[in-house]
Amino acid sequence: MVPFLLVGYLFQLYNAYTLWKLAYTSTTHEWQVFVLSIIFFILFFGNFLTTLSVLREKFREKTRPILLKEKYQSFKTFLSRNYYRRSRSFTQLYYRKEQFTKYEDIKKEFKEK
Repeated sequence: MVPFLLVGYLFQLYNAYTLWKLAYTSTTHEWQVFVLSIIFFILFFGNFLTTLSVLREKFREKTRPILLKEKYQSFKTFLSRNYYRRSRSFTQLYYRKEQFTKYEDIKKEFKEK
């Protein structure tokens, strides 16, 4: 993914440079070309610095691929574990609703007495 981003950023830099050169030719009298070159350069510079800082942080943190291999041994266990978590939360929600309705019934019985 990063090489595609860098190619896009280089295209932004190319656009900035081309528009900068075009702004100073004798045939161009509009101010929009100059402003667009500045905008493209700012866009390139911001994107490039952000990507470099993210990559630097990713390389600095120490990942432990062994732990990931132990946690998710295969894609099938990943899916089955997540399915279990989702189904468990839905069943817990169902039982809570059931308990809540039972509590409301008990509450009504005490009020009637």
